[in-house]
Amino acid sequence: LDYRLSKAWALVAEAGYVNNQSTTFTDNTNGPYWGLGATWKPNRYYSLTGLYGLNYNNATIQWNPSQRTGLIISRAYQGVGYSPGVYWNSSFSHRARFSVWSAGYTQEVTTSQQLASNNLTGIGPDGQPIALDSPSQIIPSDSLGLTNEQFLRKYFNFSVTYLRSHTGLAFAAFSDNREFQDPTQNEDIYGIGALWTWRFAPRTASFLGAGWGHDNLSSDQQNEYWLSVIGLARMFSPDTGGLISYRYYRNDADPADQGFRENRFNIRFSMKF
Repeated sequence: LDYRLSKAWALVAEAGYVNNQSTTFTDNTNGPYWGLGATWKPNRYYSLTGLYGLNYNNATIQWNPSQRTGLIISRAYQGVGYSPGVYWNSSFSHRARFSVWSAGYTQEVTTSQQLASNNLTGIGPDGQPIALDSPSQIIPSDSLGLTNEQFLRKYFNFSVTYLRSHTGLAFAAFSDNREFQDPTQNEDIYGIGALWTWRFAPRTASFLGAGWGHDNLSSDQQNEYWLSVIGLARMFSPDTGGLISYRYYRNDADPADQGFRENRFNIRFSMKF
């Protein structure tokens, strides 16, 4: 809840109740939380928000030195939830004449299934293929586990996209640390990728990408991922779009019997309403 007092000041309140019925995290804590505070925005260049209360406090600073550049840094303490403690989140973006630079850091409690559902390929308003909630669709950042166990995720990503006329070229890199309740299941994943897109018609674009990733699953297993993708995306109307793609995914694991080869063919249709 926000209530504006003046052009520069606003009162802020946040409240909720956490009731998780999961035994995955032994330090899971249920209960209420609330925080009261204010936002100070003396001009368009920066703002500061602070809240303090029961089982919750938060401080967020936002800096916009220009209309093309933005930086947000947030520190929050959560006394309830799957893993109570201090969480940091940040994001940076800068748009140049022909390129877009971005970076981000996220701390959250999540599951592999939730991440997989977020990593969906969609269609942008200009017909270009985009990835939802992911810096690039061509980085193999998912582990092989089929469990729905929650884990504490510390995720950093960096990407730069070069756009000129009908062509786009994107590079991305990430580092993903996952901490489970059982330390033997902890993972350290990192990787890089590149994606080239060509909009050869007003509503149609082709894309070609490749990526590499490394996963230290445990002291007894390591995974080396290689991924390549090729596809075609089209906007049928302002609210509907689709794509067709082929993806080859290979894992060179140690020990070797944990490796695999995957050939995946996708047809996807999306509608916004």
